[in-house]
Amino acid sequence: MFLTSGCEDTSHLGDYGGSVDIVNSTGHTLWEIFVSHENSSEWEENVLNNDEVLADGESFTVYLKGYASPIFDIQAVDQDDDSYTYYGVDISEYNVEFTIDDIDK
Repeated sequence: MFLTSGCEDTSHLGDYGGSVDIVNSTGHTLWEIFVSHENSSEWEENVLNNDEVLADGESFTVYLKGYASPIFDIQAVDQDDDSYTYYGVDISEYNVEFTIDDIDK
């Protein structure tokens, strides 16, 4: 579970734990991936390490625990600073594959 200070919104915390596989099929390298609970008002930290990227055709598994439900928003950012965003993903039922058609416009 995540530790929080007294004035942060903790309404997204609970007992849910699971994982989601994120597949990069964009044709570009993804430099950042953000996974935030649906109740969060801002993006959580980049789940890729500082020098880690997700090349086209690669996948990455994100493990999540301590949340109220399996519903998450997921955003990826590529080397051109283009973003790809899915909202309301039920990670207990679906993995995520970003394609070039998913680019935010």
